[in-house]
Amino acid sequence: MEAFEVQPIDNCPHLQSMMGPADLLCGVNVRSPCAVCNDDRENWICLSCGDVYCSRYVNSHMIEHAMSSGHLVTMSFSDLSFWCYGCESYIKHPTLHEIFNAFYEQKFHEPPPVSDANGDGSIIRQLVAAIDGETDVEKDASPSGISIETVAERIRTGQYKRVVVLSGAGISVSAGIPDFRSPGTGLYANLQRFNLPRPESIFDLEYFYENPEPFFALMKDLLPQNLTPTLTHFFVRLLQEKGILLRNFTQNIDMLERVAGIKEDKLVEAHGSFATGHCTNRDCQKVFPFQFVKDAVQSDQMPRCTLCGSIIKPDIIFFKESLSESFRERVFEDLPSADLLLVIGTSLKVQPFNLLIDFVPETTPRVLINREEVASIRKTGAGFRFGMQDNARDVLLLGDCDTCCEQIVHLCGWMDELKSLRNGFVSHL
Repeated sequence: MEAFEVQPIDNCPHLQSMMGPADLLCGVNVRSPCAVCNDDRENWICLSCGDVYCSRYVNSHMIEHAMSSGHLVTMSFSDLSFWCYGCESYIKHPTLHEIFNAFYEQKFHEPPPVSDANGDGSIIRQLVAAIDGETDVEKDASPSGISIETVAERIRTGQYKRVVVLSGAGISVSAGIPDFRSPGTGLYANLQRFNLPRPESIFDLEYFYENPEPFFALMKDLLPQNLTPTLTHFFVRLLQEKGILLRNFTQNIDMLERVAGIKEDKLVEAHGSFATGHCTNRDCQKVFPFQFVKDAVQSDQMPRCTLCGSIIKPDIIFFKESLSESFRERVFEDLPSADLLLVIGTSLKVQPFNLLIDFVPETTPRVLINREEVASIRKTGAGFRFGMQDNARDVLLLGDCDTCCEQIVHLCGWMDELKSLRNGFVSHL
């Protein structure tokens, strides 16, 4: 199951009162503690007055400041994203570009990378585009093409040694887990029984604290009980067994990668997972294993902390929560060194995950395995260059994920090994 979609708006009307970067940086850094509770775990800076307060997931001092002062626009020190409390949304705008650059340099101790004469530096180009709503697409230099047969042959002969996989909900559909957005069958289309304010409320943290019952009722339907990973999961596992999987970045929270035996150090769960949960009492925050929460949910009980009795929240990323530090670290470490990118079963609509396809070097082949073409130049003005005369590296493989991955395995001559993995499957959860 792929996590929810978050789309920043570009028409926030509350930007007029922002301070300039020089004033914001005066006496403040990305490690500054909350002005009220002195907590330094997950803080935001008010872009109107420059004060620093903790998030709603710590002691909620930033939202208290915003509501009492009318200072509505803030920036996260965790991932340098921008949020407006007036719009109740992430925001993007060209006026935020300079602030982002200033705090990026402070956080990472170097200026944001910029494109050189050869068009490198695509990471920051895409990040800036996500902030200010602009795109800056550079054309590939080589007119030569590449086929899935060529990619498979290079996999087979060991020419690719650092393969990165980006995976989404499509890889789990054949395991019986619905995706979010398919009309009529997606999870969002089947939430009427919960009488939610809107479908997305099921993953809204404030709504969860007010009324957790709908989430846990849905969780019961999503838990990987007696589920077998799909052929696609085992294809990724096979890449791991071959020693060429650098990392699997997944949007899914269903844990089927873990069940299939993808090692923890090869897996980045961008939106968290059900593997652990935390007590929601800020003074407790005891950690609980998956089985504890699963047993309660399957018994139609609310999972509660054994120490204080508070609700336990699984460690998946809800709306307005920042992605993990490990996700950001791996993105900047792994993607620039990847020699092959496989994008499997994702709509590429969720930021920042949808930006990752441009984090790899411009010489790195990119293969999209999906039911439909997504994130292409023809559809969005940026991304994959399918159908373009100057496409040098992008391959489109349309169909269901299992069939397409089986095709690649067949071309590599690895069918017996794949069957052996599936036949010898033992859950690694």
